[in-house]
Amino acid sequence: DDNINLRKCKLIFGIYYNTDAPGIVLLINKNKRFKKEILLINASEEVNEGKPKSFLSNEGINKILDVYTSWKNVDFFSKVVTLDETRTFDYNLRPSRYVYKKVKREIFQWDKIISDYQTALSESNQLIANIDRILNSSNEKHTKLKQVGRWMLPQHWELRELRELVEEHEERAKEQDFEILSCSKIFGVILQKEKFNSRVASANTRKYKVVHPGMFVYDPMLLWDGSIGCNNYNFPGIVSPVYSVFKVINESVNPRYLEYILQSPFLIPDYIAISDGTNRRRKKAKFKDFLSIVIPIPSSNEQKMISHLGENVDRIKRLEVKSEELLRAFFHKMFPEV
Repeated sequence: DDNINLRKCKLIFGIYYNTDAPGIVLLINKNKRFKKEILLINASEEVNEGKPKSFLSNEGINKILDVYTSWKNVDFFSKVVTLDETRTFDYNLRPSRYVYKKVKREIFQWDKIISDYQTALSESNQLIANIDRILNSSNEKHTKLKQVGRWMLPQHWELRELRELVEEHEERAKEQDFEILSCSKIFGVILQKEKFNSRVASANTRKYKVVHPGMFVYDPMLLWDGSIGCNNYNFPGIVSPVYSVFKVINESVNPRYLEYILQSPFLIPDYIAISDGTNRRRKKAKFKDFLSIVIPIPSSNEQKMISHLGENVDRIKRLEVKSEELLRAFFHKMFPEV
C-alpha cells in the first residue's frame, strides 16, 4: 500500500542481508494513484559498506520513501516510466536500464598524457627491438629433441619435480601490518586494492600468510585456470590463509624463469589433473600434489634469456595502460558533458 514507512522498509531491505548480489524490490499496488505508470528507483549509490555486510542507511531509506510517496523523477536516482517506454526494453524493469549512474569525471592533463603516450610509444618500439635481439641471440640449434612424458625437449634440457625446487612457506601475519595481496590468472600477484578498488579481506588478518618479495602464491580453488604468480613488489604482503605460498630453494632455477613457466599454458593440463572437487569452478589443488608436477629446466643462460624476454613482454603490456588512458582522455575531450 501507500502507507509504507521506515520500519517496513527496513524489514524489506533486511531480507538481502546474507547475500552480496544486488536485489530488486517490486511493490505491486492495484490501487495506486498513478495509473499506467511505473516508478523505478536505482538506490545502488545509497549503499554503505559495512562489516560484515553492506547496508542501506536510514538516510538512504528515507530518500527512497520520499521519492516513492511523491512519485517523482530525480536525476541519477529515479524515473517514472510508462508502459510504452518499458515496451522499448522488452518490458525489462531493471532500474539500471532507465536510471543511469552519475559518471565520475576524471581530470586529465591533456599535454601530459600526449607526452607520456609518445614516451611509451618510443619505449615500446625499443622493447620490441630488444625482444628481436634476444630471439636472435640464441646460437644453439635445437635440432635434436627428446621426448620425456608429454614433453618434447632439447637434448640438454631436463625435467625436475617442483618438490626439488620449492618448499611451502607458512609464516602468518599475526599482529604485523602488511599490504593485502591477491592472485589471479590475468594479474598474477597484485595489490588487492588495485584489483578490486577496495579492501575485501577479513577484518582480522592474523592468520593471513606472509608473502615476501620473490615468493610465489597460488589460489588452490582456481589453479586449474592458471591463478598463480610471484610477489614482484619490493615489500612483503599477506594473502588469504586458503592460498598456498612457497619459495624457491634450489639455485639451479631462476625465479623469474620459474614464474613464467608456472604461468604458461603448458602447465594448465597438470593443474587440471591435480585439482579435485565436484564443482567445476571450485576444484581444489593440494600443495602436496602441486609438488609432484614436473617442469622443463633449460641451461642457466637460457633461463636468463627467457626471463629477459618475459620482462620485455610484461613491460609492453604495462605500456598498454598509457594507450587506454589516452583513449579515455580523448573521449572526455570530445564529449565533455558525459
